[in-house]
Amino acid sequence: MGLGENENQDIVTGDQAGQPARVLIVDDDRQIRDLLAIVLRNAGMTCDLAATGRRAIAQADEGEYDVAIVDLGLPDIEGLEVVRSIRQRNPATRVVVITGHGDVFTASQALRARADDYILKPFQVDDVIEAVKRALLRRQAVEQTVAMQKELKERVTRLQDEVKKQFSGGVAALATALEARDPYTKGHSVRVAGMSLQLASRMGRDQQMCDDIAVGALLHDIGKIAVPDEILRKQGALSSEEYGKIRLHTRAGYEILLPLFGQGTITHCALYHHERWDGHGYPEGIAGDRCPLPARIITVCDAYEAMTSERPYRPGLPESKALSEIKANRGRQFDPDVADLFVATRPDLNLPDRAGIPPSS
Repeated sequence: MGLGENENQDIVTGDQAGQPARVLIVDDDRQIRDLLAIVLRNAGMTCDLAATGRRAIAQADEGEYDVAIVDLGLPDIEGLEVVRSIRQRNPATRVVVITGHGDVFTASQALRARADDYILKPFQVDDVIEAVKRALLRRQAVEQTVAMQKELKERVTRLQDEVKKQFSGGVAALATALEARDPYTKGHSVRVAGMSLQLASRMGRDQQMCDDIAVGALLHDIGKIAVPDEILRKQGALSSEEYGKIRLHTRAGYEILLPLFGQGTITHCALYHHERWDGHGYPEGIAGDRCPLPARIITVCDAYEAMTSERPYRPGLPESKALSEIKANRGRQFDPDVADLFVATRPDLNLPDRAGIPPSS
């Protein structure tokens, strides 16, 4: 076994920060341990030594090594078990195996144990040095790959958020265009969103939930973009066939919003805002708290806004009468807790003044 030459002194770092590489040498032969330690330290690395497998595993528990050099012929534990234990504890640690058995079976077992390199005894010290060099380069490559993947993931997330903002702005514009189709719907979604946001806040929902409820309320009727104008603008009562087409707007809204926002609060607001507490609503007829809370909040606010709005075929109800209707239908159309809180806090909801605002639906 010959000592390494000065050309190996460039193997000094174990990470991108320039810290000296940490190497664990595991061999029951003291002469080999000491020889490898001298050469590696001369190359600028730090070395810890272990004469047994148990000691090596204990040292791997205490700190992470850049490279472990493991002799397979240990006196207490099979060397391959030591390799597996080190890799399980510190997956980033690279492992160089040293063995006196040069058969294919031993080599394949070492690879299965996730060793990076395989050196036969007797060996030249330069062979070990080169193996450590390759292991360090591989570790650095893995670290760079992980860092790059993390950076790419963060960039993709930022881009997705930006795209979502752009699309949500586009969908909001679509909602505004929808209201423009009928002068009696102008401002409806904005008012429902304002009431829903404040009611959700009163119920102690977190900021993210409140924000999503506000967006969901703003877009809850987006599916009406698929309803024909002659039905949407009809001034008289709807026929059963026309009413059936109107009912499709909840599912249509869900389908429009799903690619933009995924399953969650915003899409649930569009899909479920016509469900009833007693299960007689649409589109799925789900009852009680099986209907998501954000939709149950919007249901109350939407109904109140609709009842107090002027329509071509009827005047809007006084606020007191609309509140009486909500109380009368708690436990039937409306979640009783949501309805009670809405009625109790109605003077504090700070709704927009209707003066100068065209009637809405």
